[in-house]
Amino acid sequence: MKRNHDFAYLSELLLAECHEYISTTTLKRMWGYIHDQESKPSKNTLNVIANFLGFDDFADFCNRGVFL
Repeated sequence: MKRNHDFAYLSELLLAECHEYISTTTLKRMWGYIHDQESKPSKNTLNVIANFLGFDDFADFCNRGVFL
């Protein structure tokens, strides 16, 4: 996730696979490409990305110890 195209591609994949739109700007904020300390991803955004990765939702992602 280093170029604008990377974020646009991920946004398109999320829409195609999960039928949910997440903007490139939101994705850039999540990856620190845009520095915005005030912004946090919404629960829906986290759920969509977790679902894309094969989890039921973000809670499932966290409960499976992915962060460890």
